[in-house]
Amino acid sequence: DFQVKVRGLRIELGEIESALTALDGVAQAVVSVRTDPVTGDQLVGYVVPVEGIDLDSVEMQVRLGRQLPSYMIPTAWVVLASVPLNASGKLDRKALPNPTIKTREYRAPGTPEGQAVADAFVELLGLEQVGADDDFFALGGNSLIATQVAARLRKSTGVDVRVQWFFGDATVSGLASQIVASRDSGSSPMTDAGQGVVIHLRRTGTRSPLFAIHPMIGLSWLYAGLTSEIDADRPLIGLQNPALSEPGPPAASIEELAVRYVDEITQIQPDGQICLLGYSLGGNIAHAVAVMLREQGREVSKLIMLDSQLEPEMEVFDTELTAALRGIGVDVPAGEIVRELSLERAEQIVAILSGDGLISLSTDNVQRLFASIVTTPRLMADYEPVEFDGDMFYVSASTHPEPEDAAYTWRPFVSGAIENRFIDVPHDQMMTPDAITLVGPILDEALRDCE
Repeated sequence: DFQVKVRGLRIELGEIESALTALDGVAQAVVSVRTDPVTGDQLVGYVVPVEGIDLDSVEMQVRLGRQLPSYMIPTAWVVLASVPLNASGKLDRKALPNPTIKTREYRAPGTPEGQAVADAFVELLGLEQVGADDDFFALGGNSLIATQVAARLRKSTGVDVRVQWFFGDATVSGLASQIVASRDSGSSPMTDAGQGVVIHLRRTGTRSPLFAIHPMIGLSWLYAGLTSEIDADRPLIGLQNPALSEPGPPAASIEELAVRYVDEITQIQPDGQICLLGYSLGGNIAHAVAVMLREQGREVSKLIMLDSQLEPEMEVFDTELTAALRGIGVDVPAGEIVRELSLERAEQIVAILSGDGLISLSTDNVQRLFASIVTTPRLMADYEPVEFDGDMFYVSASTHPEPEDAAYTWRPFVSGAIENRFIDVPHDQMMTPDAITLVGPILDEALRDCE
């Protein structure tokens, strides 16, 4: 009956404790909340094993994940010989010891650059020790903390460290190598990290990966925040618009993009279940991908759309695109409709995005990507969906007067059930950090049957 609030979500600790004690090998269990000034509130599981049993925290997380949503899974564990009791023989929560986060078998960084990275992880993730092989995201890092790590490393190493490097190799040794290479050459060999068609937002995990397809902007970096919300045993892989990194004209259709992404997905996941997620335009593409995968005989166990609409309104698109440009500091006079990005404006965008030292894009990157973005209304208008022979999970934004209206426009193109959830967040803010704390647990719950 002990209720707490963690990251805005109300949690009954007793429910988690009951699920824990039901696991084989667990004699007693207590769940508490530890507040950390860096990583925030954290659920801690204290377990007393059955005599002769060795409990593994990763295995317990996986087993609990099949019963509870991710926000109810402890992220730190302590194995006790017995639970502490007070003079009255009742549980003494104040006597529960502080947890330690288990990292990989320790290997010292070995270089000044590696030590600088390890020190930044220790400070900003609140750990006691980090080794050369430890991965930032596996240790509980997210995109927001990554910006702080990058800022600290720029100061301590004098190298222009960028957040996008984390999408190339987020281990201590990997980031240290990038720092050395950047210092030696004057430019980083990883400047294109995070710009490829495939980016691994979380590489580790034994469950089926979640493939997250980009929205209109073409980037999948925005999904990085989900690493702290969905099952820690599930890899998260972003698919990005090829226009970002590859020369040539933009894709001529949603089907063309879908064919490319099916190829990438099947190379990464040649067998087993496929789990798909798409936000806005990404949902439309994910639907096409799901249809193509089914035609190949693959099992698409989960198709999730975040407020993806079938019929775009050009006026709304122009307004949102103009607002986005103004939002990052580009001067767009009142009444102007931007359908083509001049070199001058591309240079302005590059300067704005790279001004804080976090993102590296060239004018070619920006112009190619923008050329693809402005084709979005045409691609969506020309797209003629084929029926997907499965179920769909839909999350509606507050933008719609009746949230169900957006979800059930897909009824003719989904043969199975359509489950619709609503969050009180506007469409264009669904992947902001605050919104992710609402969307993430919903997605994690939806993914529980995707093994």
